[in-house]
Amino acid sequence: MTKFKRAISLLTATAISLSFCLSVSAAEISDTFSEQKVYPEKVTNIIELENMGDITSETPLLNSDGETVAYCLECTSGYMIYDMNGDIVEYSPTNESPYANIDSDAYYGGPLSYIAEENGNFIDINTNIEVDRFDFETSEKINDYTTDLNDYEVSAFSMSISTLALSNGNGTIETLAGGFPRLLNYNTSKYCGALAATQLFIYIDDYINSNALTSYYTNNPINLYNYLTQLIPYNTSGTNLYQGMNKAMNSGIVNLNYTAVGAGYQDVWGLAYYLINTQKMPSILLIHNHPDLGNHWVVTYGVIACYYNNKLVDKFFIVNNGYGKNSVRINVQYQYNLIYLS
Repeated sequence: MTKFKRAISLLTATAISLSFCLSVSAAEISDTFSEQKVYPEKVTNIIELENMGDITSETPLLNSDGETVAYCLECTSGYMIYDMNGDIVEYSPTNESPYANIDSDAYYGGPLSYIAEENGNFIDINTNIEVDRFDFETSEKINDYTTDLNDYEVSAFSMSISTLALSNGNGTIETLAGGFPRLLNYNTSKYCGALAATQLFIYIDDYINSNALTSYYTNNPINLYNYLTQLIPYNTSGTNLYQGMNKAMNSGIVNLNYTAVGAGYQDVWGLAYYLINTQKMPSILLIHNHPDLGNHWVVTYGVIACYYNNKLVDKFFIVNNGYGKNSVRINVQYQYNLIYLS
């Protein structure tokens, strides 16, 4: 960490894109749905900021006891899931709702955990794996993280934030690594850590260092994934994940002069931001509270800060969901750890 803090002091600019919108109290609602429904202000503002269009349908999301714990909104473009407190859990401005093809009751186990009932059993929609029980914890229960800027963010924003003019105090600041993780969907056996490591190493070869991997792996990513599953166990801990990644780099299979390390259980949004902004480097994020996987490792390649009335009120990670889709935004409340290359 010390090395990064020293580096931050040298930061002179940020790669930030700013989008604007007027403050609204409700998003446009499709005539075929409802013109009367009023949604939480955070929800409607983000829908407007991200140009997601009209809200076309709403799906109540249940826990394993059949109680409503969240809602999924389908929009003209993308979807959004928010909890009973009106806080956004996840959204995508481009991807179809994960419940779009579900005719039965829809269930939710937390970020990226979409569940349906089939023949009396709960089935994870992404993996088709049966889950016994799931309990979605809202951000209120695990609210250990603040929307205040931490040391990483203050240093990184200090040189440029004064030059940004938010329209009526509202806007989003989005920072991206510059590329996109490959859309790999091998994670059907709880090897999400190995899959995330595969995606990160291939991303580096695609965008940062073309000598990181041989064509045997870049042309056939399943070969690298199969190799990494021998080093990184299923349902992996952070320690086992970064140790497995280091073994791959030390073996020469992955030709990189880095050391994989874990940030620990803390607010890691600022560190992810710093790595993306100064090094164009994605990292591996641990998402809390996945009922099938316990916790779920994904590649994060962007971050978003949201302002309302000139106040920072929400932060999101932009991730590949580990099931073949990019551009999913996960609320900072559900972070748990970060594995990165130093």
